[in-house]
Amino acid sequence: MYKRGNIVKLVILTFFILLSLGIYFNSLHNDFHYDDLHHIQKNFYIRDIKNIPLFFTEPRTFSALSGIAHHYRPLVMVSYAVNYYFGKLNPMGYHLVNLGFHAGSAFLLFLIIEAMLRGGGKKLSLFPPLTAGLLFLTTPYNSEVVNYVAARSTVMSAFFYLLSFYCWVKFRSEKLEVRSTMLGEGFSNFLPLTSYFYLASFLAFLFAILTKEIAITLPAILILYDLYFGKVSTRAILSYVPFAFLGVFSVLVVRMAFFGAFLGAVQKNGVSDFNFIIKVKALGKYLYHSMVPVQLSVQHLIDNSPNLYFYLALIMVIGLAVLAFYLWRSPDALYKRVSFFILWFFIVLVPVMAVSLNEPYQENRGYMAVVGLVGVVAVGLERLRERWPAKGAPQKVAVYLLLGGLVVLYSTGTIIRNSVWHNELTLWSDVIKKYPESTNAHFQLGFYYNSVGEIERAEAEYKTILGINPKESKALAKLGALYYRKGNIDSGMDLLQNAMEIAPYDMNTNFLLANIYSERGEYQLSSGHLLFLLNVSPHDPRLFERLIENYNKMGKVEEVYNIVSRALAEDSNNPGAHRALGLIYMHQDRWSDAQKEYERVLSYIPRDYETLKDLAYVYFNNGEMGMAEKTIKQALIMQPSDHMMRFNLARVYVAQGRKDLAREELQKVLLATSKGDSNKEIYNSAQRRLTALQ
Repeated sequence: MYKRGNIVKLVILTFFILLSLGIYFNSLHNDFHYDDLHHIQKNFYIRDIKNIPLFFTEPRTFSALSGIAHHYRPLVMVSYAVNYYFGKLNPMGYHLVNLGFHAGSAFLLFLIIEAMLRGGGKKLSLFPPLTAGLLFLTTPYNSEVVNYVAARSTVMSAFFYLLSFYCWVKFRSEKLEVRSTMLGEGFSNFLPLTSYFYLASFLAFLFAILTKEIAITLPAILILYDLYFGKVSTRAILSYVPFAFLGVFSVLVVRMAFFGAFLGAVQKNGVSDFNFIIKVKALGKYLYHSMVPVQLSVQHLIDNSPNLYFYLALIMVIGLAVLAFYLWRSPDALYKRVSFFILWFFIVLVPVMAVSLNEPYQENRGYMAVVGLVGVVAVGLERLRERWPAKGAPQKVAVYLLLGGLVVLYSTGTIIRNSVWHNELTLWSDVIKKYPESTNAHFQLGFYYNSVGEIERAEAEYKTILGINPKESKALAKLGALYYRKGNIDSGMDLLQNAMEIAPYDMNTNFLLANIYSERGEYQLSSGHLLFLLNVSPHDPRLFERLIENYNKMGKVEEVYNIVSRALAEDSNNPGAHRALGLIYMHQDRWSDAQKEYERVLSYIPRDYETLKDLAYVYFNNGEMGMAEKTIKQALIMQPSDHMMRFNLARVYVAQGRKDLAREELQKVLLATSKGDSNKEIYNSAQRRLTALQ
């Protein structure tokens, strides 16, 4: 019987995997989006699995914007590094991992409800757990965690959260004598470590905490479960202590150690840390969208007005809480489970509601709340199925048809929703259809058009933003930069200066002005904006390179040494500062010192192309031709179209006396650069060098 049960579970797991692949197949080639840029695409640290230990000790590895992106989620970073190791920046691998965790979470929900309903002398029905797992797996509301790679922290944490809770349910359902065989019944409650399920639950909780802070709610869920379905005694409290200690230590103490604060409150546009109206509306949206997944969007606008929607949301929330209390007092076991899952919905949303965030509502943050409401539906449908008498078989069939219809409807909605996430154009166009007044959506769309060279359409988006909010600094800055590039220099600079007056600490504006001032030869002004950007992204080698270049053109490269030294004093492992120090040493012809700095940079970021190029040059000047050859070839694997690197490889071969190989490389350079004025200089250099070798 035990083996048969395992076979059934294996069949259901296989079915869940195949179904998830079927409904998410059209999502696997979707692009990276939004925060994926600084978490993954521009995050140098994930590009070498040797950096995995750093993820646990250096929170700066979390993002390219390490000056402002403050999170400690090392296991997420480990998963990104493994993804990069196998597939570099191919989004498909990242989506597959997210999908795997999502399918796994759906199966764990199946196991949880199956374990919670087991017992009582009744034959166990697979209908409720299968209902919960299928609805959770297929609902379009959960599609964001698969399509939005940076939401991996949510789906990955949820997987370990559910695994921990499942092991806890199994731990509590173990027969007392099994846990007492070695120590005696009187000691079993004192020493839960005698249970493998307890240890597994604690370990899974540790993984959940190391993935996302929201897992701190799990101890409350465990206590709630025992209150509903077990017995919370003084002795049993000991079993909660390790969970409570781990939660407090990892989320609060670790954050204080790394960031100097327990919780980093975030404010936006003057919105207070706690706004009752907005939070009630957000809670109402989580409740509504979890059950009716329509009008989904990567961004939702919630205003601060006490309108009809606010009162409806308040009534729904209060009504649900009252229902939970009423069902808790019911002697019916199924109703008590409905009450438990309603409270699950509220408890897992406590951190989201308590902490002020840039966006008060995001769909991926409601992922764990869906577990609660899906549990309510699954148990509710089971009660409906049970209440029909045996002779009412056709009515019972209606329940199965209802489930099948929901699964088909949800799956279809998910497939449609996946297509919206195809790229930035489709994603933000969808937001604008639903929220035409979203300045962020227009900005993201403008950024997309700008990146693909559709300047006029980008300009139109920025003007639309200014029509909504004339003081939107990001739009002013982008429009100013467009005007400047088109030759309307005075108007462009006026808009940029206006943007700076409105939001002097805006990253976008400072970056644009740093570029423009550098092009104009106003290197001191450019450097001022670069120094600000280093506060935001203090480990970015590219920013340090730009700063060194500016000071070099001013003939003051020695002056920047103090800036670099201060950066290294704050963080001796700062790869950007070591990159800058290597550049300073190169300008001073201190080749051996430059070599040490570049090698240190590559110990953190092995595939940093600019550092590889400079290190090859240093090796050449130090006479280490073998190392120069090896480094250049490594760089050419990354960028085979870099004609200058191939020319330098020919120089190395000449220095080694390998003239045939040098001529071969020079011929490749000439062939690749024979057309186009942009390559004229390197073409002529290669031609002269080849002639000298004849």
